[in-house]
Amino acid sequence: MGSEEDKEMFRSVLTYAETALKNALLISGGAAVALLAFMGNILAKDPQSRLVAQFSAPLACFVYGVLAAALASGGSYATQYAYFHYGQRQGVLWHRISVGLLCISYLLFAAGSFLCYKVFSETV
Repeated sequence: MGSEEDKEMFRSVLTYAETALKNALLISGGAAVALLAFMGNILAKDPQSRLVAQFSAPLACFVYGVLAAALASGGSYATQYAYFHYGQRQGVLWHRISVGLLCISYLLFAAGSFLCYKVFSETV
């Protein structure tokens, strides 16, 4: 590949990475906000409801998913900084950390969704 093709490929990779990070923040953050609103609605109707406590584990998954995605976003900055200032070895290390955090974020969203499903299916 030529130099222009390499640059274009690099730009597309950055665009995909940015989209993946935004999606991770959006889905976990949106799920956390929706679950908090749902829990608040339950408490408004029945302040003694024990159902709210059952949603604490799914909420924790969503919140930690947001944290992992935010750390991955910071890690993407560290990746570029390391490539530029410290070379390939440090850049690859930070790249792997960032991708790992992003995967953890998506896995936490899946776990939180599954746990919500379990709570709903057990209460119906």
